[in-house]
Amino acid sequence: MDFYRELKKKTIDDKYRFHMPGHKGKKNTVPDIFREFVGYDFTEIDGTDNLNNPKGIIKKLQDRLSKVYGTKKSYILVNGSTSGLQSAILSQTKPKDKILIQRDSHKAIYNSLILGDIDCEFIWTEYDTSLNLKKPVDLIDLEKTLDSNDIKLVVVTYPTYYGICSNIEEIAKIVHSRGALLIVDEAHGGHFKFSEDLPIGAEDLGADIVVQSLHKTLPALTQTSAIHVCSNRVDILSLESFIKMIQTSSPSYLLMLSVEGALDFMDKEGRSNLSKILEHIRKLKNSSNKEIFLKKSYIENKYSCKYDETKLLISFYDKGIKGSQIKDELKKQGVYTELWDLVYNVAYITPADSIEDITCLFRNIENITVNKPLEGNRDIEFHKFKPVKKMTVRDAFYKNKIKKDVKNLENEISGDFIIPYPPGIPIICPGELIEDGHVNYIKRLIDEGIEILGVENDLVTVLRTRRKDD
Repeated sequence: MDFYRELKKKTIDDKYRFHMPGHKGKKNTVPDIFREFVGYDFTEIDGTDNLNNPKGIIKKLQDRLSKVYGTKKSYILVNGSTSGLQSAILSQTKPKDKILIQRDSHKAIYNSLILGDIDCEFIWTEYDTSLNLKKPVDLIDLEKTLDSNDIKLVVVTYPTYYGICSNIEEIAKIVHSRGALLIVDEAHGGHFKFSEDLPIGAEDLGADIVVQSLHKTLPALTQTSAIHVCSNRVDILSLESFIKMIQTSSPSYLLMLSVEGALDFMDKEGRSNLSKILEHIRKLKNSSNKEIFLKKSYIENKYSCKYDETKLLISFYDKGIKGSQIKDELKKQGVYTELWDLVYNVAYITPADSIEDITCLFRNIENITVNKPLEGNRDIEFHKFKPVKKMTVRDAFYKNKIKKDVKNLENEISGDFIIPYPPGIPIICPGELIEDGHVNYIKRLIDEGIEILGVENDLVTVLRTRRKDD
């Protein structure tokens, strides 16, 4: 723990702190919970290095991170993957460029369109009604979209929130053959590097830039992420400029310490523990109710893709129990999961879990089948709309807006994203025309109690003036 040792030494040498932060490292200035480590909460002084211009201990830690992931260069992020994705996209494009993104991309990617004055086309992933999951990226559709548009770069999510992994190796070949760059949002895949039983990380499959949330799947503190440069196609000088522009100028040394701690943990016990956990999960799946858990082999064979089985998909939907009901039942036993929707409850497994933790989770899930009375449900057909685009996301963002009732939305232009879960794909994005079919569909989802981002108390944000001339 070189980074930790150097900071510990500095806590001894730096006896009289006449520099930031204001607590001066004194235990009596902070609540009890912070007293153990307040002394390590440094700013950039002689010996602590500078994240925005690393030459010493931070550079060594970033070099170690790069070595672990086998990249050309890696950068620690303390503002989450949001800052990484936006730095990557903005640095490799110019205003008015067009990029290709998955329709169900993270909002940070959409916000990059606004920040960079960038236009976009969408990769439309199909929704499989038999499993109620989004399929991987279709390679033929990808080729057609690239061939019919002048695309500067492509952004793909790998894995999805539900563990589905598109074929990054083939996607990279297709993208590069058209002269474009491939950025992979691997926010939920930082653990791939530490197990041969999991999908291969995008950094080893041909991606040009990979962004990972270290805090999501490794034992690092919230907000810690990494951005990896994986090819010579990347404009590194521009990337570094945007990282400095977007990321805070007051980075937390405690967050950086946790990155080193996470790497140390994975070296010492995390890698082997992850292997044991995965083996235990498979064993429990085989001995459990087969209808509750989706098996890796089934998903991979059905979709011809890789599946991240640390995203444990739990479903009682065919028995009339919604994902939100599973959440409520598990919560009674002190078990809290990552997400839930109409169909699934998703438990995130990480190297920090123990065999006992996994056993407890499965036991509580099995008990739901015994104790929970079945309730009826109605089938929902999740439509994939391809709305009429009236203006770019950026142009819509800067327009004046008002709130309107759902029933009065027809022929309005959306001022916000309208996203149902599932399937997590925007029905409407800012700047798109809301038509009668959208309105009826949104009302149906509301009636079924499905969560819809962008709809609050039956109100939706639209542009103030209708474009009747369109």
